[in-house]
Amino acid sequence: MKKKLGIAAMLAVVMLAGCVPGSSSEKPSALPEDSTKTEVPADSQTVGSTEPLRVGIMPSAVGAPVQYAQENGYFEEEGLTVETVIFQSGAPINEAIAAEELDVACSGAATIFSLATGQVKLLADVAASGGMGIWVRPDNGIMTVQGEAEGLPDMYGSAETVKGQTFICSLGTASQFNVLRYLEQLGLNETDVEIVHMEFGAGAQAFNAGQGDAIATFAPYSSQVEAEGAVKCCTFEDATGTALYDMIFARNQVVETRRDDLVKFMRAVSRAMEVLGNDEEVRKEFSMRWFAEEGRTYDDATMAQEMIDRPYVTKEVLESDTYIFGEAMIGYGEFNVNIGKLEEDSIENVKNCFDASILEEATEVDVKVPAE
Repeated sequence: MKKKLGIAAMLAVVMLAGCVPGSSSEKPSALPEDSTKTEVPADSQTVGSTEPLRVGIMPSAVGAPVQYAQENGYFEEEGLTVETVIFQSGAPINEAIAAEELDVACSGAATIFSLATGQVKLLADVAASGGMGIWVRPDNGIMTVQGEAEGLPDMYGSAETVKGQTFICSLGTASQFNVLRYLEQLGLNETDVEIVHMEFGAGAQAFNAGQGDAIATFAPYSSQVEAEGAVKCCTFEDATGTALYDMIFARNQVVETRRDDLVKFMRAVSRAMEVLGNDEEVRKEFSMRWFAEEGRTYDDATMAQEMIDRPYVTKEVLESDTYIFGEAMIGYGEFNVNIGKLEEDSIENVKNCFDASILEEATEVDVKVPAE
């Protein structure tokens, strides 16, 4: 079943910050009980015969496997009833989880604010939030030095070439995290440069108009600046030392009382991820059609780049030596503490949020989790 947002939720989408790689602008160690609630409309269609599992998704790579599983009867085959609710960004998903209007959610970097409450468990990574990084104009001195940072031969820049430059990014999001970690790799900090806050679309327009020296952004805005000649000086992964993923998480109460249903859910979603992650034509056709139905129109070039930037976490990825489940979340949580968006004691909640057991049972793969 699919549901659309009610009026209150649509207002929340307009008022609150977005998903990947954004975050809520509030400073919660726990989401307030009286926060604006997301209204769930009464119209519905159901599959399966069990009590509905209420799942919040977005019309993006993170939500596509759930929608694909729904349309292709995977949940029904598991004997599971799934009720999907469509959101346009991550902040209202956090509110709906806090209000117990959702059981499970699929979201991006904004997930950190739910994890910090200690009221949810992280169940799985879905798709890489690739394509993030920092771009400069080709004549920028940053591009004259490469491999200065130890162990990062592909990253451009040095303390001398970066110091004093102006970076455009969206404060409080993973793009700011990207900039600060890039500076750290070169022995600098934020006082050595100027950081200018702009939302992603406005930032790309300003950079293309000649403002700033560098911009931290992600697709599709990276394509906009590249079209005007910008070049990438570093990736998010090189700057931060980790990969950021869009994720699936569930309320603790649901994990405790409906574990079997969550295993069925993850088995169906993982099955969909295998299809979408290994068949480009199926992913392109399905995603472009569903995105368009939900008001997000992709052309062929944008979809092709998304498939490069946002690969799915298939069994092959889970079994790889380099993959660690939810690895970026602790560092990203500490970043939000440092900028005042999370309380310091909430990091313990983030460190205790990882529950790979449901994914392991669903996929029959041993999953590595962050070391304590």
